[in-house]
Amino acid sequence: MISAFAQSGLLLKNQDYIDTAKKAANFIISNLYKDNELFRSYKDNRPSHKAYLDDYAFFIAALLDLFEADPDPLWFKTAIELDKILFDLYFKRVHFLQCKRARDICRRLRRHIYRGQISHGQWNIPAA
Repeated sequence: MISAFAQSGLLLKNQDYIDTAKKAANFIISNLYKDNELFRSYKDNRPSHKAYLDDYAFFIAALLDLFEADPDPLWFKTAIELDKILFDLYFKRVHFLQCKRARDICRRLRRHIYRGQISHGQWNIPAA
């Protein structure tokens, strides 16, 4: 949603769309990003359920899209912080792991294109 509003606002020169993207990003940064960790849900005024690779990757991409539409350094700074956290939590050798805890069942995900579909967060991680 953040990427869609940011890109639409930029292309259509519609500040309302950009403001909607900013409001959503600010909510996530204020409520779902605590102690250098991203969470995936919010209920009863507290975050819960730690984020997965997809959550990090797509939020980082959304922040970069928002930075293009609204050059506030907060968006870029937060994207860089989250990117470092993502790599610390999920990158093992040349593969990304879908989950970060040993007790979870992890499967290695390789970077292969299958029928041109890009359906996983690892494809959305901005290239370094």
